[in-house]
Amino acid sequence: MFIAIHNRIRFDSILGVETMKVNKTLSLDYSIVQELQLMKNQSAFVNAAILKRLGGMMSVDPEITTNQLMAVLMNRKDCDPFIKKALKLKVKGKYS
Repeated sequence: MFIAIHNRIRFDSILGVETMKVNKTLSLDYSIVQELQLMKNQSAFVNAAILKRLGGMMSVDPEITTNQLMAVLMNRKDCDPFIKKALKLKVKGKYS
């Protein structure tokens, strides 16, 4: 199923910052279209999902668990050594 979206460009002002919006025509599975129709702001949801998939998240996913956050920090090369030691102690204490 195709979602008919007109090709046009518009500018929105969010918190005083101009953002350019481009309407695009996409081909989506019918089941996805049905679920999207239940949402109030379909464009915002699709935009956020694409940003997340592309790795361009602007903030932390609120659904991520603390353990997942700790694991990500432990594996980052730019994580401060003190933080890594603290995380190791936390993980060691939890699973000892």
